[in-house]
Amino acid sequence: MARPMLSLAAAVVVGVPITDAHSWVACTDYRGDVNYYEEDKCFGYPRLWANRGANALTATSDGYHIGADTGYNYMPGDPCQSDFDGSYGNYNDDYPRATYEAGKVYCLAWPMKNHGAATCTNAFIPDTSTRLFHSDADATADPTQAEFKANNVNNVLLEEDCDADDISSDECQLGLEKHDSGSMDCKGFQRSPRFCDNTDRALGTGCFQAPATAGDYIFQWYWEFNAGSPYSTCYDAIVVAAGAGNGAGGTAGAP
Repeated sequence: MARPMLSLAAAVVVGVPITDAHSWVACTDYRGDVNYYEEDKCFGYPRLWANRGANALTATSDGYHIGADTGYNYMPGDPCQSDFDGSYGNYNDDYPRATYEAGKVYCLAWPMKNHGAATCTNAFIPDTSTRLFHSDADATADPTQAEFKANNVNNVLLEEDCDADDISSDECQLGLEKHDSGSMDCKGFQRSPRFCDNTDRALGTGCFQAPATAGDYIFQWYWEFNAGSPYSTCYDAIVVAAGAGNGAGGTAGAP
């Protein structure tokens, strides 16, 4: 089994009914409070985020605007919710693609959409797997799903690469922690300290180490609530040499 060479600090049970789920990545370089989303602490976005409309883009003091339903949730089919654009017309000055420094830690942010095991719900809310994949450097088209799964973002930390079908090992999960089914552990997709304040729109986060090689990358966030029924969000990011970007990421605040 693969073993992590270093750790990241991270800011389905028999008899439990299968329920519907949806979510998406809202920020691809989030450096704000781990409890409540801060729009001005987001430094990168997924594709076509600017198209979500004013009601979903107007920042609120509690950050709950990221959870506004506008049809952004996506179940593959094709791996990505929109096609790769080599001119990066899927972004603009207000909603740019992320810039990561090679080897530094960055965090994604998403809305919980009622999918957390907590005292305000119950201990048996599923979270099968939450993983982050990426293309090779300087990709010119979206990878196939098999190609994405061959490049787990955590491979850079491991002595052995994650198997494409590994949905159980901590080291192959975004944030290096897998939710333990039947527990209220605030791990995996369910890493949301203030979930019970607003179960629909509360902030969830997961952190990772950026690839070691500079270039233009395509990333895919791949979340399975129920096994075999994934949701994905694709986004583009630039990886630059350490010191050549705008610093490392990471969340702030105490849960």
